Amino acid sequence: MTRSHFWQGVGLGMVAGALVGIKLKAEEKQVKRSVNKAKRNMEHFIDSVGM
Repeated sequence: MTRSHFWQGVGLGMVAGALVGIKLKAEEKQVKRSVNKAKRNMEHFIDSVGM
C-alpha cells in the first residue's frame, strides 16, 4: 500500500464518519421533537379532563 492510498482511505473514513454523525444527530432531533409533542398533547389532555 502506498502513502497516497493510505491517506485516501483516511480521508474517506473521515467523510463517512461525519456523514454518519450528521444522520444520527438528525434522528436524535426528530426523536426529541416527537417526545416533546407527545408531552404537550398529554398536558392538553389532562387540562381538558380537569385532573
